[in-house]
Amino acid sequence: MDASPTPVSDRPTPTQTYGEKLVDLSFNPSGSPEVQMIKRPLADLATLLNDMRSASSNNDANRLFSIAISKIEEASMFGVKAVTRKP
Repeated sequence: MDASPTPVSDRPTPTQTYGEKLVDLSFNPSGSPEVQMIKRPLADLATLLNDMRSASSNNDANRLFSIAISKIEEASMFGVKAVTRKP
């Protein structure tokens, strides 16, 4: 019986949510807990708003959902930049 581990390239990759992709949740080279603390709730909020936008047929609401999602992406980028800034 072969008990060799499955090569990394052959392992299934978990599907990311819309928000996890938006804030690039998996990118944290330093392993900073602060980066995760910023990105996780913003990813969840972006996914929620995207789901609401997808379910809505109101053009005005959809425009506002899109703006809010863009601001979440922006907040993630600037938050991460702030906590990883070198003196």
